[in-house]
Amino acid sequence: MPVMVLHGIILDRGSRISLRRQLVGHLESRILGGQIGPGRRLPSVRRAEELLGLHRNTIAAAYGDLVQAGLIAADTGVDFIN
Repeated sequence: MPVMVLHGIILDRGSRISLRRQLVGHLESRILGGQIGPGRRLPSVRRAEELLGLHRNTIAAAYGDLVQAGLIAADTGVDFIN
């Protein structure tokens, strides 16, 4: 199965864990672990779509999960780490 990488984030299409949950988990652990610090921008949904080959709805939903968890703040077209 193909493996996709975005800044060291590896997503596995063959996993039982959905791609959305994998993306959220990787970003969440990097935010909480300090590897992605405050004020840092995440790739736009469109850019992440290009890099990961995921549908933009999957990426937007993952980013939405992070917003709801209070880990990022959304601004028009840009997502920031809190």
